[in-house]
Amino acid sequence: MTDAVALLALSQLVCLGGLGYLYLRLQELRKALARANRGLNRPIPEHPTARAATRAYSQAQPVVRSRTELAALAARLRDGRTDIASLARQLNRSEEEIRLLLRSRGVTS
Repeated sequence: MTDAVALLALSQLVCLGGLGYLYLRLQELRKALARANRGLNRPIPEHPTARAATRAYSQAQPVVRSRTELAALAARLRDGRTDIASLARQLNRSEEEIRLLLRSRGVTS
């Protein structure tokens, strides 16, 4: 009986030692990760033309139109007096996008 108790105590000590080892390894990994993250926060030098490229390729701000202007545009579309190419240029969209949008809204066929 005493041998069984001694073996149980010994196995518990081995498990406790293993848990301690794993805890220490986890702390080392956390420190290494924190060091790696600190290294990533350095500012990246900006290329001189980066700001100009960002401005050139950024999305244009949508134009806010009044309800009367939109109603007049819808009436011209129904009558067939509006050119889809000019409308696409105004809205900064492709002609195909405008055609699909108009078709989905039932304005033109």
